[in-house]
This record gives sequence, structure tokens and C-alpha cells, in this order.
Amino acid sequence: LLVPTSHAGRSSSSNGSTLAGGPTPTGGSTTDQRRLAKRGLNKLEVQPNDDGNNHTVYYVGVLMASHLDSPFDLERCGPAIDLGLELVNQELKKAHNVKLKKVQGSYASCSGSKSPGLAADMHFKYSVIAFIGPACAFALEPVAQLADYWNTPIITGMGDQPPSEGELSVTSGILGRLSNRWKNDSSGMFKDKSRYQTLTRMSYCQCRLKLVFSSIFREFGWRHIALIIDRSDLFSLTVGKNLEYGLKDEELLKFVRELDGNDEEDIDEYLKDASMYARVIILSVRGSLVRKFMLSALALGMTRGEFTFLDVEIFQSSYWGDHYWELGDEDDFKARKSYEALLRVSLLQPTSPTYQGFAERVRQLAKSDYNYTFVEDEEVNFFIGAFFDGVYLLGMALNDTLNEGGDIRDGTAITRKMWGRNFEGILPCETPETECNANFVYLFSVVKKITLHSCKNILF
Repeated sequence: LLVPTSHAGRSSSSNGSTLAGGPTPTGGSTTDQRRLAKRGLNKLEVQPNDDGNNHTVYYVGVLMASHLDSPFDLERCGPAIDLGLELVNQELKKAHNVKLKKVQGSYASCSGSKSPGLAADMHFKYSVIAFIGPACAFALEPVAQLADYWNTPIITGMGDQPPSEGELSVTSGILGRLSNRWKNDSSGMFKDKSRYQTLTRMSYCQCRLKLVFSSIFREFGWRHIALIIDRSDLFSLTVGKNLEYGLKDEELLKFVRELDGNDEEDIDEYLKDASMYARVIILSVRGSLVRKFMLSALALGMTRGEFTFLDVEIFQSSYWGDHYWELGDEDDFKARKSYEALLRVSLLQPTSPTYQGFAERVRQLAKSDYNYTFVEDEEVNFFIGAFFDGVYLLGMALNDTLNEGGDIRDGTAITRKMWGRNFEGILPCETPETECNANFVYLFSVVKKITLHSCKNILF
């Protein structure tokens, strides 16, 4: 069941791991027939031959969630991966008569239920020499462990990012396991390299947010910090717990409270309690709750300079919730005023001419090859650039291996050629897998002081 990748993303998808549709079980089917039909949906798309040259072909597996409407789904990141492979192949074909072809698989949700099976198909049917993706942590974890066992490199533009609230219940067993890890180590779920010896993450790591916040606190001399966590939103919970356990040794946190953002809780009481212990309050809550907290702070007189509020928005996207003050309602003026007391930590969006040219090509390929059109004001985000750089870095490691007469299937050796390597990619200051990607966090973290007329950016 093979489909040319030129049709990637153009067909409608059904439940499960789909790429271009497939047979649907009908009523009266036997259990075996239904199982076979279900497996028929887990198709892999294989890049067609595009020239008549006699290259030595190696396959790489691309594993991404599709139609997720997230900043890191196949429709957004796939074009960047294609551009990366195009660039890598130019060098490999010229220097070694070698070409990389992609085998692409996608799945419908950010979980580990489908990605390991697709990875196994790629490994056994196509003997892939590397995996690109998955993106979010719960799909990545089982594939990274398989890749370690198979000694196959695996590169992702993300790493520690969980799915959104709508994709995974916060009461899941996976979250319980993560909570246990937080209690023992705030350095991230992929920190144990004995379990993930062939995994390379190109993105920031939430485990380093504690260092960003510590830098901010030192810069301004803040010593009494409160933390409010929305436990009903998975992103807010993971960020909040990383901060809670990461900052506990510095004895800065004087107040930590969790709330259920789905309930109509009395926000005023949380702020009143926090104000008894701290003058700096971190809001690790969903975007819509940030506005409610700030309006409440305004009403309580906490936005006049005696208190400072901080939140985390990786970058502007509806996926993280709406963190903006303007909703077009009667509270807009008050919200705008209250946000003057808010500092925001986010990734720095590249603005160089090189990146803008790259972003334009990504938009074009997304529309032509993946049937996706970037909406107005939607940025070609950090994760998309990180996937491109991951493919580029893989190409450099493969090229070095071939130059040295090494084994192109020795995933551990190839991975070591990627870790800690400084190179100039589409994103600035790349050094993957160095102390949990600290360079990314410090360089790309921005504190924005929101005023009535402008935003002031301070790099940490």
C-alpha cells in the first residue's frame, strides 16, 4: 500500500493513523477482517524516483502527527523537512553518489499508540537509516526507545513538549509517570541518555525554563516568588511543575498553588493568598485565564507597581490558547491596562532575511504539497525551523561518516557527530543536545514588557 509523497496531505483522513484514506470495515466483517482493514489505514508514503541517475538510495523515516492543527504537525513541518532533504541530497549526490528518500507516516493524535507501529514498519520494510520526528513527547518516547534498540538516529525539532489539553486527559497514567519524574529530576523526560542514545533534539527544553526565570530574578533582585498552576491544562501543568521542582533548591518559591481552570474558582482569593507571601507571581495557566487573573489583579490594586506578574507563551498560536488582552469585549480597556504589569517569557522568532526566504518557501510547499495554507499573521515558527536544521545536521553527520569510510548504519556513531556540534543553520546559535539545549533557551527566551504603545524585548 504505497502512495507517492507528491499526494501527501491532499486526501481526507479518518480515525487512526491515515495518510491517503483506505478501506473501511463494513458491518458484518469478521474480527480478522476488521483488524486487517484497520492495519490497511496505517500506510506509508514512499518518495517516488525523480531522476534516472543510478544513486545508492537510503531511506529515512518521517513520523509526524497530521491534521492536528498544531504548530508542529505534518502540514507545517513537512515542507521544512522536504527542503532539508533537498539541500542534503545536493551534497550527498555530488560527493558520494548517495541519495536520501523519505518514507512518511502520520497519525491522528499526539500519543504513543500509533507511532511505534509506523516506526516498526519503516524499520522492517524499508530499513530506514534515520527517523525524523515525532514531535511531541508522548509520541516520541516509544519511538526513541525503539530507535535506540535498532541503533538508528532519530532527530526531532521538539522534545519535551506535551500535547494540548484536548489531545490528552490530564488524569492519564502518562502524566502520573511524568509527575514522578518531576519530583526526582526537573531536567526533562529525555535526560537519561542511556535510554535514548540515538536521540537528538533540536528544540528548546522546558527543563531549562528554571534557568531563564532564575536569570530574570537575579537581574531584578527578586527573592519572593509565587507560582499558580492550572492543573487542568497539560502545557501549563508541565511548565508549572518544571518551575516548581526546578526552583525549589534556590529557595525562591514562597507560595505554590494549583487550580482547576475548568471550574469557576475565585481567582481573587488565589491572588490575595499569593500577595501575603510574594511580590512576583508566575501564572502558569491557560491563555484565557491569564486575562482573568490580570483583570482581577487590576481590581485588587495589584498592577500599580508593587507586584509583577509573569507567564509563558512559547510563541503566539491558538494552540497555546489566547494570551492576548484584546477580546473585543467591554473589558478590553481594563485588560490592556492590567497587562502593563505582565512580563512574558517566549521564544525569539527569527527575523533575518535568510529565515524570511526560508519561511516563504515553506508556505509555498505547504500549499502545493500538503494542501495547507498558513493563515494570516501565522508565523513559520521556531519548531519548523528546528526540523529543517535537524535534517541539515543529519546530512552533515552522514557526509562526515562517508568521508571517513564509516558505517552509515551505525546510529550511535552518527548521533555522536551531531551532539554538541556548532553549526550555522536556519536558526541562530545551534548546539544540539548540550546540557539539555541550554543555548536555545537563553538565546530565544524573551521577556516582553507589555505597555500601552510598545513591547520591550530583553534577552536572557
